[in-house]
Amino acid sequence: MSLFTLYLEDDSESRRLEDAVRQFGLEVVVCREAGMNGKSDDEQLEFATAAGYVICTGNGRDFFRLHRERMAAARSHTGIIVRTSRSLSFEEEARRIVRIWQSLSAEEMVNRAESLSQWGEDRPT
Repeated sequence: MSLFTLYLEDDSESRRLEDAVRQFGLEVVVCREAGMNGKSDDEQLEFATAAGYVICTGNGRDFFRLHRERMAAARSHTGIIVRTSRSLSFEEEARRIVRIWQSLSAEEMVNRAESLSQWGEDRPT
């Protein structure tokens, strides 16, 4: 099982989240480091897919739409994680991202769109 690299696009990029996730040992690439600030959602997903990263976004509406469009057009992506609840702390978001990272391999994340709201501690593994 290969672990995935997480890409925090500009709607999700936060130094607090970045630091919290890295403390768990995830490899993280952030939008500002990749020179992708201000790029469209489609460009963000294309970049993540070309690099083999799972993208993390706070823009669920647009990225779930992109996921559906890609599946309908038989176009692949390397995975989407959506931060859907602003009520979660950065630490809780990080724990849920780690739960996904520990549960699903890079290969299993291909063409998946996961919502952090579905990855609480009560989720069966």
